[in-house]
Amino acid sequence: VSSSLLVLGTTDGRLDHLLADIHLLASPRLAQLDVTARLGAATLTVVRPDRPRRLVGRAGEQVSILPVGALARGVTTTFLRWPLVDADLAPGTTRGVSNELLGDEAVVAIAEGVVVVVQPGTIAAPIEPRPTPYDPTPLAPPPAG
Repeated sequence: VSSSLLVLGTTDGRLDHLLADIHLLASPRLAQLDVTARLGAATLTVVRPDRPRRLVGRAGEQVSILPVGALARGVTTTFLRWPLVDADLAPGTTRGVSNELLGDEAVVAIAEGVVVVVQPGTIAAPIEPRPTPYDPTPLAPPPAG
């Protein structure tokens, strides 16, 4: 049985302090806790290997999945508009940015690494249907060399 930590705060103030606080919440020092933070209108959920986390919100709410510190492997989501299936998310990538809830909840799971799921508290604007089917399988790694 895991314990939970809920942090309440604001996003006002210095950006460097906010970024440091987010890295602290995702640090190994808190690895035994299910960490959630409510920072102003935003909700941050820390997801660690073998401990899927449920996201609660409303249909159309925006969701971004950001790897912290290192590559996150085996990222799998359910009930998001653009699902990820065993995907790798590298720091500095935008592949996990600007997804959205299909209903009142979703699930994010990972196999390796740590991700922070950010729900900024905003609803996505309507989008046109894709001209081709969305492919949730992992992207092929770039060629070596």
